[in-house]
Amino acid sequence: MAMPEHIATIRSWALSRVDGASGPTRWTHAWEQEYVDIAGLTGEYLLNPYHWAHVDRWFDGEVPGAIVEPALAHVFRWSETAVLGG
Repeated sequence: MAMPEHIATIRSWALSRVDGASGPTRWTHAWEQEYVDIAGLTGEYLLNPYHWAHVDRWFDGEVPGAIVEPALAHVFRWSETAVLGG
C-alpha cells in the first residue's frame, strides 16, 4: 500500500477483499490503481525500483516467501472518467 508514496503516476488506488470468489483457487484481494495515461502503468509503475524491490518479489514463485497465486490476473482498460471515486 506504500506504492503511491513512491510511484507518482498512481492517481488513485484501492485494496479490497474479494467477496464471493470461488473455484479451484480463491482470490482474496484486488489491488486497483488509476493512472492519467497508459504510460503511467507501463512506464513509471512497472519499471519503478520500488515496484521491483517491494512488490514484484511477492509474485515470483522462485523467491522464498512468495505469497501470490501464480494464476494472477493483471487487467487494465482505458476510461474517460475516474472509476475509483476520484
